[in-house]
Amino acid sequence: MAEQFYTILTTVGKTKIANAAALGQKVELTELALGDGGGSYYNPTEDQTSLRNEVWRGAIGTVTVDEENPTWITIQTVVPSQHGGFMIREAGVFDTEGDLIAIGKYPETYKPVAADGSIKDLVVRMILEVSNTASVVLKVDPTVILATQQQVNEAEARTKAYTDQEIGEVSQALDAHKADNTIHKTSNVIRTETNTQLKVEVVSSSGSETPEQGRIIFDMSRGKFFGGNGSEWL
Repeated sequence: MAEQFYTILTTVGKTKIANAAALGQKVELTELALGDGGGSYYNPTEDQTSLRNEVWRGAIGTVTVDEENPTWITIQTVVPSQHGGFMIREAGVFDTEGDLIAIGKYPETYKPVAADGSIKDLVVRMILEVSNTASVVLKVDPTVILATQQQVNEAEARTKAYTDQEIGEVSQALDAHKADNTIHKTSNVIRTETNTQLKVEVVSSSGSETPEQGRIIFDMSRGKFFGGNGSEWL
């Protein structure tokens, strides 16, 4: 006979959700635990307050209401690649007070570790059916961030692509700025060479020469260039 897999609310879970709905409060879900069932499958019951043999526990990543089934709540978490070496056959959801709200029979899955020659992130999802989904919320720990390795890789790829694009645009802007400056400088040189006629006269001494404005001479006795401003040599 094939195994049947399911998730049920525990007695405590039903009571808490019913009270929360009646009083306008909420049940805050915080953790999802996994177990190996003590080495074999078993059928979870409503009166359970813990897993039969817990092997891992972590923060819940997301709690969402199913778009097509408004009474279904999907709970998801990620078991990081560095955790493993155990079999999974049961799963349970806990609230802020540490009470087991729901428990599920999980398809047998082995979570490997590096020593097994293979590692992987494991995404675990549980679906709860409740009459009032507004009474169930996720209590988020802001210090905990859950992501699969694939999500991390995709985020890194998007970041690199964005950075490369920004650097490329900055480089293009700098190249255009340099080219613009080169054109201006070249233009200035052309105007200088075109509009200015420079004439240097060589004399034995500048003392007897008239210091005309704009006149430049080379004084051989002093070995220097001098320019006239109209009244004296500079």
